[in-house]
Amino acid sequence: MRLLLSISILLLAAGSGCGQAEGAGKATRSSVPASIRAWEHELDHLHDLIGGSPRERAAAELVMFHRQQDPVTVCMRAHGIDYTAPAWADMWRLRDSRGMGASASLFLEPIDDPDFPVRVERAEAAAQRVAGHDEVRSNHAYASLGPAAKARWDAVIKRCHPGRVNAEGWHPATGYQPLMNAYYALLGVGDAAAAPHAHGYARCMRAAGIQADNASVLPDALIPNFPPAQAPAEGPGGPLFQKWVGKVHRAMAADSRCRRPAFLAGWRALGPRIAPWEREHAPAISALHRRWEALVSTAQHEPGWDWPAP
Repeated sequence: MRLLLSISILLLAAGSGCGQAEGAGKATRSSVPASIRAWEHELDHLHDLIGGSPRERAAAELVMFHRQQDPVTVCMRAHGIDYTAPAWADMWRLRDSRGMGASASLFLEPIDDPDFPVRVERAEAAAQRVAGHDEVRSNHAYASLGPAAKARWDAVIKRCHPGRVNAEGWHPATGYQPLMNAYYALLGVGDAAAAPHAHGYARCMRAAGIQADNASVLPDALIPNFPPAQAPAEGPGGPLFQKWVGKVHRAMAADSRCRRPAFLAGWRALGPRIAPWEREHAPAISALHRRWEALVSTAQHEPGWDWPAP
């Protein structure tokens, strides 16, 4: 059973981008120039077209889930095993696109969005609860079998489990990677311009009591104390969650102060290049976006799809 449930966990780990539901309490929002806010929105939209919007990412993961799980279910039942596939857990439902565009950058993620880590962890926790509840059900069903039935189940699952993943995985197989590589090179322009202004970041963060050499590793300092059992999809949650949210907001306020010089320098270098880059790659972007939309169309006919129409 754990072999199959690992598919659900892999799907949960495949993306860790952005979110929607707010944390308990609001941190003070820093001032970001209007031009940079416009570029941030432009980059997030461009990333949606190339890397998939939350809706499209959810659709692709559901399609992959069924391509992996449905043949296993058919095979197991054909061998006389009363088998139910693990539930699909949608980790994108509570997310939006803000910050997705710069999520692979060292310096360019928003500095005026203190709830960003809170939204991400809420979504992760909600999805893990679905997977966890189903794992309890599955493990109970397996544990109730006698020794001979368990041995037969183990033998059949090894025979039925796929040895490889379909080439069309959580993203379109055609056109995705080359375009994403070019997109990352575009982000590199901003990071290169930001880097000379970031030398004091780690020292600045240590002064605030936070160990983080750059913004990309900041979650490592925050997530270990996250209490998933007290983190609802929305609302204030339990006392440990509220305490964690306060810690996150303080850390994000420090990050905003410490990263601001690099953030501004990076965006001033990157921002004017976004629209020309998008025009240059327009045919490839359009073709890839159509493939994302096709995955949504496929997902709409799969069990488990419950996203409302856009």
